[in-house]
Amino acid sequence: MVLDFLQPAASPVATRPSKRGRGPETATASGAQVPLERQVHELRAQLQKVCQLVGSHDQSLRELDAWSTHTWLLDSDSELAKILLEHMEMWKSKLPPRGQQHPLGPARHMVAGALAKWLMSSEDRRQVMPKFVKLHEPMNQHADLGKSVQLAFIKTTRDGRLLLKLRPQLSAQSEWEEAIAWFDSSMPQAEKKEIAPPGPLVRAISGKPKQERDEQQVE
Repeated sequence: MVLDFLQPAASPVATRPSKRGRGPETATASGAQVPLERQVHELRAQLQKVCQLVGSHDQSLRELDAWSTHTWLLDSDSELAKILLEHMEMWKSKLPPRGQQHPLGPARHMVAGALAKWLMSSEDRRQVMPKFVKLHEPMNQHADLGKSVQLAFIKTTRDGRLLLKLRPQLSAQSEWEEAIAWFDSSMPQAEKKEIAPPGPLVRAISGKPKQERDEQQVE
């Protein structure tokens, strides 16, 4: 018979489930009783293993993020910081009701667009980043910025500076290399950040003293 492997299997004989015993013990597959204390011990061991896995991969993940993402701290009174904040305030002012799409698209497009526009507003900067200009100048709507960046956001830090984070699209790496090279060499008021310190969860898992955790806390 064609496709006979799809025939339903014979129904097993129904058996009445055995009653579970009450108390601090649980039956295993073999019917043996496991003391509650042992269950707690095994669960603790499993949680410790999960914590070890999180901690062991954290460094690699932060290194990967630093390799693919560019991060700077800008002085809040710098021209670029003010422009980026103005554009974000404008984006926030147009937030639609919950569940509806933003008319200007995701915030990352606003940040990337404001940064690209500022970079191309100077003829001196345009001269050193021709591929960057060629990519961005034809763009005429926010959705076009999806060809440029995967991630772009800003936030104000506790010390009042502006954190700018940017991850270019793989297809736009060479174009952004021109802009980032200029940024790193010609923006002394922008502090380049490398590998981020461990986050609060990993610091808690590692059990480092509070003073050391405070010193490593992200600005």
